[in-house]
Amino acid sequence: MSKLHRLVPQLSVPDTVVGAIDIVLGELGHARSQLLHLQLRLSSVEQARLRTIQLGDAGLLAGGRPPGARLLQP
Repeated sequence: MSKLHRLVPQLSVPDTVVGAIDIVLGELGHARSQLLHLQLRLSSVEQARLRTIQLGDAGLLAGGRPPGARLLQP
C-alpha cells in the first residue's frame, strides 16, 4: 500500500498536464472558429464594397464610411 501512495503524486501530474492541454486546445478551437467567422464576414464586406463600386451609385459611394467600417470597430 505504501508503494501505491508514493505513485499517486506521479499519476496526478500527468492528469493535470492533460487537463491543461485540453483547456488550451479548447480555447484554440474557439479562437479558430471566431477567426473563420470573421474571415467570412470580411469577405462579404469586400464583395459589398466591390459591388458598390461597380454600381457607381453616388449615394452609396458618398456614405461617409466604406461598407464594413463598423464591423472593424471594437
